[in-house]
Amino acid sequence: MKHDQLQEYISLRIRECRKEKKLSQEKLSEMAGLGIKAIQNIETQKYDFKIQTLEKVIGALDISVEDFFDFQFSENAVSLETLSKNISSLSNEKQQKLISSFNEITKNMN
Repeated sequence: MKHDQLQEYISLRIRECRKEKKLSQEKLSEMAGLGIKAIQNIETQKYDFKIQTLEKVIGALDISVEDFFDFQFSENAVSLETLSKNISSLSNEKQQKLISSFNEITKNMN
């Protein structure tokens, strides 16, 4: 596991859960008893946070710790990491074409 991989997972998972619950960062910060800057910094991985802070956020999201650490998301992250490495091995021109193609595909999926 890379040094910041757990923090990245937690940050992405908080953002994902918040959006699923249709909460703004401001509303989540109020519910967790934290400042909005704390939620913004957590989601953008700008600082290391304490376990107590994570517990407050998970509690405010009204999900269990087990559900929060649903590692199905993590398995997708590994696949994305592999994809990223494969793309990185391509020339810049091929990378741009591939990224452009993926962007078109994802736009059309919505």
